[in-house]
Amino acid sequence: DLTAPTLAFVAPARFPFSTRDPHVVIQVRASEPIALLLVNNVSYPLPLPPPRNFTFELYLEDGAHAVLVRVTDRANNSMEGNAGPIIVDTVPPSLRVDAPLDHTVQTSRNVNIRGRTDPNAFINVTTPGGRFPATDFNPITGEFGYPDTRISDGVVVYLVEATDAVGNTVALSLQVQIDSTPPTVEVLGLLGEQVTQEEVMNFHGTVSSGTVLTLTVQSADPTLSVSGRPVALACTGAQDSGCTFNFNLKIAVGLSTISLLATDQAGNQAPREIHVKREAAAAPVQAGTSSLAPLLALAGIGVGLAFIPFWTRRLRAEAEAANPGLALRPQEAAPVEAAAPAPQEPYEEPPPHDMYAQDAAMRRPRAPRPPPGGS
Repeated sequence: DLTAPTLAFVAPARFPFSTRDPHVVIQVRASEPIALLLVNNVSYPLPLPPPRNFTFELYLEDGAHAVLVRVTDRANNSMEGNAGPIIVDTVPPSLRVDAPLDHTVQTSRNVNIRGRTDPNAFINVTTPGGRFPATDFNPITGEFGYPDTRISDGVVVYLVEATDAVGNTVALSLQVQIDSTPPTVEVLGLLGEQVTQEEVMNFHGTVSSGTVLTLTVQSADPTLSVSGRPVALACTGAQDSGCTFNFNLKIAVGLSTISLLATDQAGNQAPREIHVKREAAAAPVQAGTSSLAPLLALAGIGVGLAFIPFWTRRLRAEAEAANPGLALRPQEAAPVEAAAPAPQEPYEEPPPHDMYAQDAAMRRPRAPRPPPGGS
C-alpha cells in the first residue's frame, strides 16, 4: 500500500472558522483507517481498531490559530492537512447609547435612540411592543438609530443589544419616562386681582411634587422687583401628595404683578399670576382733632338751640319760686278792639264828558311866563 490517506474536515466544514467558544471540536473523515494522529505535532490517541472517522478537541485562546493535522495509515503512508485558521473571539462588541440618557424624563412621546457600536456588529432594540433591528445603521462608523413613538405617558424600558459575527452580545437597559402633563400650582386665599392697603402680603399654596417653583415680581418700586427667584418648598407627605410653599412679600403702592412658575423634571411648566393693587392708606388723625369735628360742632349747636326754650322756662320758674313778688312771665296784651268802619259819602254820578269843551280849553292862549330873574 503506497497510497497516502486523504482527509475531509466535517466540522467545521469551512475555514477560516470563527467562534466565541474557546473549546473547539474538529471532526475529520479519512479515506482509510488511521493509525496515528498528530495535531500541531502533538499526538492524539485513537481507538482500536483504527478508525476512518475521528474527532479531536482543542482549547484555544482569543485570536487566530493555525491547526496542522498529520495522519498515518497502517502502511505508514502519511498525509498532512491544515485545519485553519480558527479564530476565537470571546470579547463582546462595544456599545454605547448617546441619547436619551438613562432615566431621562421628557415631554415628547417620540423617543429617538442613538448610539454607536462596532462596525461589524448588529443592533436590536427590545421595546414593550417586541424586538426589532435598528432602522438606521452605518457599517463604517457603527453609528445607529432607532425611533419609537409611544401612545401614552408613562415609564418605558428599552433593551439595546449589540451582537458580533460570532454571537458575542452586549446589552444596555434604558429607562425613559414620558411626561407631557404640566404640573399644578395653586395660591390659596387670593384672587387673580387683589386690592389691599397692607405693606406686606402673605402668599401660600400648593404645587406638584418633583417641581421647581420660581418667583418673578414686577413692582411699581424697582427695588422690590424680582426675576426668577427660587421658592422654598416643603414636601413632607407622600410622593404624589404635592408640596407647599409660604412666603411674604413687601408690596409697593401702585400695581404689582406676582408671577409663579412651576417646572417639572420633563420641562412642563405651569404659570400662576396675581395682580395686586396697593392703595395708599388714609392720613393718620392727629391727637385732639377729628375729621368729624365740623359735623359734631354743627350737631352741638343744633342741640343747644333746641334746649334754649326748655332752659329758659326752667330758669324763670326757679327765679319766681325764689321771689314770689317777682313776675318774670310776659304780660298778656289786652285784646285790640276792631276799629269802626269810616262813614262813606254817597256816590254821585260824574257829569258826562264833553270832549269838545276839553279841546277848546286846551286851545285857549296862555299867559306868557316871566323872564328868569324878573319880578
